[in-house]
Amino acid sequence: MSKKKIDDPKYYEKGHKLLAEWKNPKIDKLKELYEKDKYKARIIYMNDTNDYTHYRIMLFKEDNGDFSIVRFRRTYGISKTDKMYSHEKRLHTITYTKNKFWIIFNEYGKKYVTHLSLDALRRIQQNHSTVMLDCLRKRFTWINHMVDENVLPTVSFNTIIKNEVYSLKKALRFQYKMPYGPAKIIHTATKGGGYYTATNLKYYMEHVTKIENLKEEWFTDGNTRSLFHDSLKMAKTLGRTINCSWTTRRLKEEHDLWAQIITDVIFIDGDRDLNIEEEFIKFGNRAGYPILKTTKELALEGKRNNHCVATYVNKVDNGSCGIYRVGENTLEIVRGYFNKKWALRIGQIRGYKNSSVPEYLQNDILKEIIKYNKEVIDIECSEEFYKNGVNQAAPINDEIWFDNDLPF
Repeated sequence: MSKKKIDDPKYYEKGHKLLAEWKNPKIDKLKELYEKDKYKARIIYMNDTNDYTHYRIMLFKEDNGDFSIVRFRRTYGISKTDKMYSHEKRLHTITYTKNKFWIIFNEYGKKYVTHLSLDALRRIQQNHSTVMLDCLRKRFTWINHMVDENVLPTVSFNTIIKNEVYSLKKALRFQYKMPYGPAKIIHTATKGGGYYTATNLKYYMEHVTKIENLKEEWFTDGNTRSLFHDSLKMAKTLGRTINCSWTTRRLKEEHDLWAQIITDVIFIDGDRDLNIEEEFIKFGNRAGYPILKTTKELALEGKRNNHCVATYVNKVDNGSCGIYRVGENTLEIVRGYFNKKWALRIGQIRGYKNSSVPEYLQNDILKEIIKYNKEVIDIECSEEFYKNGVNQAAPINDEIWFDNDLPF
């Protein structure tokens, strides 16, 4: 669509037009009473001076095609001398002059001018901004796909005019800085899910190649979307690139390799002591289970048993759990709230590649926990507690996490 067609100055004739008006029945009632008894009207008003306002939106047009759309607020009151008064204020003004858009905000004691965009317009009360936007849509048809498809919401209308971004295809290419095909995939994902991966991809473009081969499943399937999102972050961290021609299987292989490299550097080369809750240390000493005390020990445990226990660093640091080495297995002990006390229970115990462990070993560990809770914490917990955890609400100000017991 050409600029001449959408900016035809003959679209409007000079003059003004009322686009919408919101009258307040409270004002009409006050006026009616004022005609009968000014004093009583004053009492009604002075008793509650709030919301004696009504709004209107006007369109003002010039012969050359320039125009302005103004949102007015008229406020009514009655003085202490029983005189009714009103004053009107321009709250918002959209101007179009010399092929440029501006919006003036004049509300809450602040007045400023800025570029017009959909997001700027949406700062205005919704039913009022809709009227203003509908007026713009009738003249500038390119605004329709911006609204209907929610594209370029933060981009200035002046930028759109300058770059002649008048079609949906151009808008998508402009927003995502890539060819139309992958841009459409990303935009569809933005509306249907995977918002952060979709909108943030442009910040990772230097770490992506063959973008024209971007796969739809990397956004539409939840697990694959997470895989792609994590891979983008790791590629940036490591200075690597993702080839969009890869199969999802190849992406998973690279993801796992990069994750291991990062884990090694952060948790082994950047080794530090864990902030372990004292209760877990006392239990390990009493039961004879070596507790893992550093990020390096967690990382090595994950490498040895081929699982991701190293990702439990934050959970250990915030006092939610303790991680132990029991024979060839990895044990997680967590805390739960029972009869107004914190007690210990098994979170999980896993072998190599998250394999199950013999039932006798689980029973031996459970006996040690029951004994500790009874003799040290002085509480006897129910069988249900040891199976499912919390039996009542924990204190609101406590920051213990209750994560689902997912495998390492």
